[in-house]
Amino acid sequence: MNLKRACRISTFFVIGYVSVIYLTLPVMRPVLNYLKAQLGARFSLLTDIALIAVMAGLAIILVKSKVTWKQCIWALIVFCLYGYGLKVLTIPEERIHLLEYGFLSYLVFKMYRSEQLPLSLFWQSFLTVSFLGTLDEIIQYFIPSRVGDVRDIILNIVSGLLGLVLTVILTQKPTKNLSKNT
Repeated sequence: MNLKRACRISTFFVIGYVSVIYLTLPVMRPVLNYLKAQLGARFSLLTDIALIAVMAGLAIILVKSKVTWKQCIWALIVFCLYGYGLKVLTIPEERIHLLEYGFLSYLVFKMYRSEQLPLSLFWQSFLTVSFLGTLDEIIQYFIPSRVGDVRDIILNIVSGLLGLVLTVILTQKPTKNLSKNT
């Protein structure tokens, strides 16, 4: 597939994903309240299981790919931070942000990857995800059933950063891999 076409497809996915996030803002609070009422404490457990399943899947991808020790250590740090997020974020919806903006950072990174240098690609992706996460909360401020919160802006940015670090680790071409004796 040529690079320009891959970039257009990635852009389409970013626009679609962000559109789904923004367009569902007015209805998500009632949906989440319904799920909480029906599932009780299991709702929180299900959000934890979803995050753990994603992390386990990424860990499997990491193990199967040829990564350096440095990449492995960075991935372990990110996994620990996600685990810490599970522990300190008591509201299940906040834990969903960990997945939501982590995945968005992956999509944005892929969108920009075609024509950027690695360092500028990282910062451009980070700034884009930070802007989109901030805009998410600004939009919520104007929706009667929602609350725009500075804490959620920070959570969106941190979630995007963690997802971006994992994306860089998983897409970087290593010079040495773990299977070689070094």
